Parts: sequence; structure tokens; C-alpha cells
Amino acid sequence: MRTSSIIHREQGSALWFILLAVALLAALTMTMTRTSDTVEQSGDAERARILASDLMRYTGGIKAAIGRMLTSGISESDLCFHASGWGNNAYNGSSCTNPANQIFGAGGAALSFRTFDFASDWSIFGSHTVLNLETADTELIMQTRVSGAICREINHMLNIENPLGEAPEDAIQNIIPFIGSYTLAAADNTIGNEATQLVGKEAGCRKDGTSYYFYQVLIKR
Repeated sequence: MRTSSIIHREQGSALWFILLAVALLAALTMTMTRTSDTVEQSGDAERARILASDLMRYTGGIKAAIGRMLTSGISESDLCFHASGWGNNAYNGSSCTNPANQIFGAGGAALSFRTFDFASDWSIFGSHTVLNLETADTELIMQTRVSGAICREINHMLNIENPLGEAPEDAIQNIIPFIGSYTLAAADNTIGNEATQLVGKEAGCRKDGTSYYFYQVLIKR
């Protein structure tokens, strides 16, 4: 009887240690999974921040170069954005015949035309305005399509609210490539009339349908 009792106690103790080991292993697995998820999320956020910074440095450089050109006496209507990198002549206006007017030409601002593997559908236009930025006149705006993650990070860096964790929704239409004209587009011509977060903002990122667009005002008018 005594031997049987000892055996039962030993079996119970062994079972308890097995259950404890299983519980500890489960807890360790959950901890490692959560840590891995956190590291992955942190890495994604850091990458979005790096790409957003690179993009804003580029457009900020173009804005600064335009400022220097205007100071030197170049008219804002004579600015030429033509470059072979566009793959078309949409920005090849009459002012481009003068090398001094060329943003991407050696005789003008001498900037390099860049492409980014995370940004597409670039456009420069003078057909739209940003609500409550300077006057009601149209601005000279540069914009590009980016991912939602980069869009939200841009707004975070610019202290623009992303309502409910999403970029503010604001649609525009009828973009006209800039070749000297500041004619207001017929409809959907204002950034900030739908998203209050973008009112008066020289740069920001908006959601338009299922796409996301970063914009930078090159000249506010």
C-alpha cells in the first residue's frame, strides 16, 4: 500500500511538471511572437520614415531652386519643367527654349530629374489651389502617388492629423500639366475643401479614392 501511494504521488508530481513546462513553453512562444511583430512593425515604420524624408527633401530642393530663380528675375510663368525623364513632352512649353528657365537644365537650376521606385504618377500643375493658403489664386503644385504607409508617415512628420489612422480624404480632378498657365481647373480644383486637415498646408498627403498622393506647393500665390 505504501509503495502504491508513493508511485501515485510521483506520477502526480511528474504530470504537474509536464503541465508547467507546457504552460511555460506557450508563454514563451507568445512573447517571442509579440516581440517579432513589434520589431517588424517598427522596421516598416522606420522604412516609411526614410522614404518619406527622401521624397520631401527632393521636392523641397525643387521649391528652393525655384525660389532662387524667381529672385534672379525669372518669371513664375516662364519656369520650364521639361526633362527627358518624363518620357513625354507634356512640360515642353515655349519658355523651355531659354535654358535659363529650365529647372532640370544646366543653364537653369541644374537639378537632376529623379525617379523613385516607391513613387509614381508625378505631375506639376498650376490649375489648383490649397484652401486658405495665401490667396484664392492657384498655386504651383508638384505631386506624386505613394503608398498609404508613406502617406500617413508624411502627414505624421508634417504634424498633419490622420483621422482614425487614415490619411485625410480629399479628391481633385482635371490636373493640367504646367507650361506657364495658372488657369483654375473647372471642377474639383481645391485641396482642403474636403479635408480640413489640409487647409492652409503647403505640403501634405491625401487619399483620393483608393490612391494616396503627396503634394508640395512650389509657389504659393
